[in-house]
Amino acid sequence: MIIVYLIDLDRTYFVLESDYQIENIGFIKKGAKMRIEKGFPEGFTQYSLILNLSDSEETKLFESDKWNLSMPYWLRPVNSEIEIEGDLYFKLIRLGSFYNWPQNKKNEFLLKIDSLKQDESVSKEEKKFIEFIDILTKHDLFDKPYFNLRLDSTRIISVYLSTSDYNKIQKFDRQELINEGKKINIKIKGKEISKDIFFANRIIEINKVNGKTHWKK
Repeated sequence: MIIVYLIDLDRTYFVLESDYQIENIGFIKKGAKMRIEKGFPEGFTQYSLILNLSDSEETKLFESDKWNLSMPYWLRPVNSEIEIEGDLYFKLIRLGSFYNWPQNKKNEFLLKIDSLKQDESVSKEEKKFIEFIDILTKHDLFDKPYFNLRLDSTRIISVYLSTSDYNKIQKFDRQELINEGKKINIKIKGKEISKDIFFANRIIEINKVNGKTHWKK
C-alpha cells in the first residue's frame, strides 16, 4: 500500500495498489483510498471507506438490538488462490456454461445477448444474466464445464474447472446418493471470480460421506 498523509483531515490514508475482494460482497479497485482506524495485536488493521449514495437509490434497513454494532469485512487480493469446501449440489435445469455445445448454437446465443445489450427495456433478471455471461467471457469460462457446490445453507456457487477434473464429478448420480443416504463432500483450490463463481485449479479431495444430498429442479 501507499501511505497518503492528508494534513487537512489530520488522518492517515492508505491507497490500494491492487484489486481486492470484499468478503462475500463485491470488489474494491486499485487506487481506492481508505482511512486507517485501528490496529490489532493479532496482526491486522481496520480501515474505513467513505461512500456516498443518492437518496433515490433503493436500500433496506438492517435492524439490530446490539449497541454500537460493528460488521467488518475481510479484504483479500483478487488473484490469490484459496481453498473452499462444500457439498455437491444438483440442479436439474441449469444454464451456466456452453460446454459441449455446437459452435453454431454458441454463436446464435451470443448474437441474442448482443441484441439484448442494445435493448433499453430489458428486465432486471435479463440484465443480471447479461452480466453473468460477460463475466464468463472475460475470464475464459464460457466453454468450461462446471458443477454447483453448496457451501452452507444460504450459499450455492458455480465451480468451473478442467474437463479432466469435471469427469471426476459428473460420475455421481443424484438418485443413488439419495437412496444411500450419502452426499459428496468436495475440497478445491482456486480463485474466486465473483460472489457466485469460482474457478478450481485443482481438486484436493472428493469424499462420499453420510448426509443429505441437496438438489433443485
